Amino acid sequence: MKKDDRKRPDSLTSILGGDAVFDGSLSLDGSLRIDGSFDGSLACGASVTIGEQGRFNGDLQAEEVILGGKISGSVVARKLVVLEATSTFEGDLTCGCLHVNEGAVFNGTSAMGDQAVESRLKQANDEDENLKSVPSIDPQEEVPDSQKTDDGMFFSPSDSESDSEIRDRRG
Repeated sequence: MKKDDRKRPDSLTSILGGDAVFDGSLSLDGSLRIDGSFDGSLACGASVTIGEQGRFNGDLQAEEVILGGKISGSVVARKLVVLEATSTFEGDLTCGCLHVNEGAVFNGTSAMGDQAVESRLKQANDEDENLKSVPSIDPQEEVPDSQKTDDGMFFSPSDSESDSEIRDRRG
């Protein structure tokens, strides 16, 4: 590989080998080949190739996806998705262009075109923002007695509940 090839986003920059198992989130600017098992979310700035023995389960965003193995989940590819003859896809697919080879298995939904891709990316962005705005619960935080029930469970009273309604809920 020439030194200049490593900088090109369309050249292979990372490999998840056949004996590798990845569980989590990964983000990269270059391309990735998966011959092992990947569970989680992947955001790739270039292409993702999943070899015949490769398995992907989760959410994948890339410029293009070439599938020879198996995907279960959600895929958004800005440009192209190629389902090779040995591939199995199960889930939701959004892409600019789809090429399905004879023998490929596709079970799921698909939306194609630039507008579909942009809409799906915006939806994914909105979902991420909503998750960030959900307040976290601190397990060390003490629950006030007024929010505990007789059986040790607790509840969050609504702003519109009166003190008598809260006492009635507590039992």
